[in-house]
Amino acid sequence: VLDLAPGLRRCYSMAGLPGSTSVTFIAKRYAGKPGSERLFATPLGSEVPIELPYGDMWLRDTPRPILLVAGGTGISAVLALMRQLRSDHAGRPVAVVYGAATEPELVCWDELTDTVASIPGARLHGVLLRPEPGWTGDTGLVTDPLPSLLDNLGGDPAAGVEVYLAGPPPMVRAVQDVLSAHQLQRDRIHVDSFG
Repeated sequence: VLDLAPGLRRCYSMAGLPGSTSVTFIAKRYAGKPGSERLFATPLGSEVPIELPYGDMWLRDTPRPILLVAGGTGISAVLALMRQLRSDHAGRPVAVVYGAATEPELVCWDELTDTVASIPGARLHGVLLRPEPGWTGDTGLVTDPLPSLLDNLGGDPAAGVEVYLAGPPPMVRAVQDVLSAHQLQRDRIHVDSFG
């Protein structure tokens, strides 16, 4: 939580590695939104009171395959987990699904692509609602590739997949519905929902 001004507190997902002495965020500027306007108007070098951490987005130490799903700036938490996996992969299958309306809204796409490529066997699935000609990823909703990925990653629902999910509440609910239909245990679904 960032205290941006008296009475103006906003939650942002961290994008850095655990144990770091610095805190990194990825934020999108929304015109007319007080928190966003204030954050982007804050001069470089300013001191901002901060409270952390909250949420459920920390990497579990299990042998289960990992599915990371992000929408919009939910990439903050997912990118942080990918950075950690890069140094502590342990051979688990990893799939990342990142969705947005248009390609310019895939924040940090190049870094995410490079990070996924540095993890043996990890796969990245970009999903766009309104792709431009030449887009080579999936088209549709971020939920569209999930059933196939869940089948290929975990196979048996009892064996399970560890799912990390970050994004706007409507997307999070839609993904949770897919996971529920796939009978994934709730204690294996870790969520960072924001609005």
